Amino acid sequence: MNLKKTIICVKSPIIYRGIAYCIHSIQPGIELEHYNNIDKLLKDDNHEDKLFILDINLLPDPAFYFLERMFVNFQDLTLIALSERFLSDKLAVYFRGSILITDSEEIVKNKLKNIIDTGKEINRTNRKNSAISEREQEVLRLVAFGFTNKQISDQLYISTHTVITHRKNISSKLGIKTIAGLTVYAIINGIISPDEML
Repeated sequence: MNLKKTIICVKSPIIYRGIAYCIHSIQPGIELEHYNNIDKLLKDDNHEDKLFILDINLLPDPAFYFLERMFVNFQDLTLIALSERFLSDKLAVYFRGSILITDSEEIVKNKLKNIIDTGKEINRTNRKNSAISEREQEVLRLVAFGFTNKQISDQLYISTHTVITHRKNISSKLGIKTIAGLTVYAIINGIISPDEML
């Protein structure tokens, strides 16, 4: 990873200084910036060669839906989570890694070094899409376009009951109940493109 700048998005100046110290000890001279709220991160429209370390306590509820929206706007965003506890699988897919507040200095340095040196990436699309089958992706695509259960059954040559079952399974697997949330998920994961929604 050709890292030019790290943004540390955390309220506490003490935690900022601790992370800054760890980063400078593994990559001296890298430019650092402190954001003390999520708004500054959202206004930063150039994410190339930047690493964002984000205190997940700064995320508004529901965090999952907010992160979905962020990745619609900023698909090249590189995030590391800063947290008091391990992330749920639902949140972890958005981050390249995570740092726990309780991690020792050595562990924090090793985690950051691994991410910076290897550019180790998660593949959000593959990890998340594997949660639902190809047929469920077809159903989700039509749901996102606003088709009714009857219209989906006609399009896919399956019964309305089967469509309803697929929709329940999709919502259960993804933990997303609203059509808006499912639509954002479909866009993020390349099931539909934003242009198709116009």
